[in-house]
Amino acid sequence: MHLTWLAKQNAEEIALALFIAMLAAAEIGFRVGRRWHRKVDPPGKGHFGTAQGVVLTLMGLLLAFTFNISAQRYETRRQLVITEANTIAGLYSRSDLLPEPQHTKFRESLRQYLDIRLSLANLSPHQGETALPEAIQTSERLQDQMWALVKDCLQNGRVEGAKDLVGPLIDMFSLQRSRLSAYEIRVPDMIIWLLMGAAVMAAASIGYSGGLKRHRGVLAKILLALTVSCVIMVMLSLDRPGGRLLKVSQDPLIQAREAMSPKMEGTN
Repeated sequence: MHLTWLAKQNAEEIALALFIAMLAAAEIGFRVGRRWHRKVDPPGKGHFGTAQGVVLTLMGLLLAFTFNISAQRYETRRQLVITEANTIAGLYSRSDLLPEPQHTKFRESLRQYLDIRLSLANLSPHQGETALPEAIQTSERLQDQMWALVKDCLQNGRVEGAKDLVGPLIDMFSLQRSRLSAYEIRVPDMIIWLLMGAAVMAAASIGYSGGLKRHRGVLAKILLALTVSCVIMVMLSLDRPGGRLLKVSQDPLIQAREAMSPKMEGTN
């Protein structure tokens, strides 16, 4: 798995850096506008107001577009967790159809597999670089073990119980690949850089406009920078699994694991 430098950074740190950059750009813009106050005639000020409106509109469109993409990715990851939990729980129940000793071995491998899946939940980008490859290798080894147990039953004439596990088992394998893809896919860096660049330019334009009118407008600049930075922080948290602000709930998988414990089997 390869993540870019930007994808490895925390959303909170990026938002703080953007907040500072927007305030700095607004202050620089104000000083430039104040210096050029007498050189810019009223038509020039009106023309700049039009350009400023275009920049602000562009920033708003980029925010809405990127936020929508991030929210969709978050919802995709959430749905995959629910689907995987239902698939594993259904597979565990159907494993009752397997004869011994395949039945016991299959269930033990499935428990270990789910433990691995839970250990991967919401890994940070830095943790994922080291822990993810090893966990995937272990998961694939457990998949091979479960597939071998079902295949052994099919080859030895015990078809009735084993054939019902083939489809769910393949679905479970596919879900691992789907969740891995959902973990790795991010909003393209180019869009994020463009969005942050538009935010800095918008802050600079507002500062410049205030400089032309000799009005610093400190509170307005702070509110703009704070609002945009917070929105981008939430957007990045939605886009990136493992963030500290927003995490996809693993409760469906946790509940499935609790139902699969030997103690729960004894109460049924």
